[in-house]
Formats: sequence, C-alpha cells, structure tokens
Amino acid sequence: MDVWMAENIKLNLGFRVNRILTSRHEVEAAIHKYYGAVAGTIDKIMEGKISQGAKLVKDEIHTLQVILTKIEEALEEKDKQKQEIETAIEKLQEEREKLEEEIRSKRFFGVKKREQQLTAIEEEMEKNQKELEAVNQAISDLPREKIRAQERLSELEKKLGIFEDKKEMMI
Repeated sequence: MDVWMAENIKLNLGFRVNRILTSRHEVEAAIHKYYGAVAGTIDKIMEGKISQGAKLVKDEIHTLQVILTKIEEALEEKDKQKQEIETAIEKLQEEREKLEEEIRSKRFFGVKKREQQLTAIEEEMEKNQKELEAVNQAISDLPREKIRAQERLSELEKKLGIFEDKKEMMI
C-alpha cells in the first residue's frame, strides 16, 4: 500500500494505519482466521461477478465482430451497386448522344418518337443519378460506423483484459 492511500484511510476513516510487509499467503490466512468461512464466500462471489462481467464483455465483442463483418459486406455490396449504376448511366449517356445526333442530322417523321425516347432516357438517367447519390451516401456513412464499432471493440478488449487481471489476482 502506498503512503497516500494509508494517509487517505487515516484522514477519511479516522483509523491509524500500520503498514507491514507480508506475503499473500499470510494475508489470506489472517482473513480466514478473523472472518472464517465468510472470506471464502466473498472470494467466490467476487470471482462469479468477474466471470459474469467477462462473459458479458465477450458477448458484446462477438456482437461487434459480427457487426464489423456485416459493415464490410455492405461496403462491398454498395461498391458493386455503384459500379452497376455508373455503367448504366454511361450506357444511357451514349444512347442519349446517339439519339440527339439522329435528331439533329435527320429531319424525318420519326423525330417526335426519338424525342420521346430521349425524354425517357433522361428520366432514367435522373433516377439512376439519385440512386447513385444514395449509394454514395451509404458508402460514406459505413466507414464512420465501422470506426465507431472498432473503437468500441478496442474499449471492450481493454475491459476484458481488466476482468482477466482481476480474476488472476483472485486466484
């Protein structure tokens, strides 16, 4: 026990603290001598609480690992969707340019039909652009969620280490 702790006990509780150097075994023997069977019960209760806390942390770690896997899968899926949409937009742009050229170069009776086709293509492109924006938003949001989950996972791994240290100290 350090000097400050002894002084804090003295000031806060009003007890005189005598510091001595002894082995763990001697301390345990003294606890059992003065507190008897209760000392073992307290140890078991504390060990159970530590084990229970460690199990909860392990469960949450597992859940976060599953979430991180799902985020990775979602990112891959969104990247595929983005590529598909971009490809569809490129094809529509090519088709639009072709129709615009036909409308400019040839003045025939099918112009009205070509203009309707052009309008339909532009509407489809607009729809694809909106879908692309939504996919890009999801792609930008998912890494933030991944970082939050990784930070929480790191916190829990530290907490689990503390539980394991406490359990070792109890042994």
